[in-house]
Amino acid sequence: MQPLIKATNYAASEKLVKATAINQNVTIEEARKILDGQMAQETTWVNEKYQVMTRTFDHPNLGPCMQINIRRRDGNVIFRDWREFQQIKKQLAVPECEGIELYPAESRKVDASNKYHIFCMLTPDEEHRVPFGWEERDVAEPTPEGEGIRGMRQRPLPASDPESRQHKKQR
Repeated sequence: MQPLIKATNYAASEKLVKATAINQNVTIEEARKILDGQMAQETTWVNEKYQVMTRTFDHPNLGPCMQINIRRRDGNVIFRDWREFQQIKKQLAVPECEGIELYPAESRKVDASNKYHIFCMLTPDEEHRVPFGWEERDVAEPTPEGEGIRGMRQRPLPASDPESRQHKKQR
């Protein structure tokens, strides 16, 4: 996956404006204002595969936070690649910050389009960590001797990853 680059002069397509007008039961002009207002608060990033929008905000208890909204540029369903989403989070937020994907209570569910959202706490210290999950790093790739245990296989790390065997050979 190529790094994301900041999109300039990004505007909602006419197709999105029309769909918003229908979904929100408003006029085309009102839909355009809604979308323009949202886009003024967000930064748009793109690469060959994804369009990502970020919005920063201050949470009263957590401090500075970021919402990362990920969708495919071609509009197809995302068959999520965890490593790609981690790379997006690492590039756009602080690498050592924690981000979570929320599966909310039904009363707070948002399911309006085929997007994924990562909510990040931008303060990269021990006090701003999700209070559950792993305590230590564990990154693996297949052993040279074989494919590993069925159901527990991992593909090789990209050569650019400092922990990959390919990267270590290049040094």
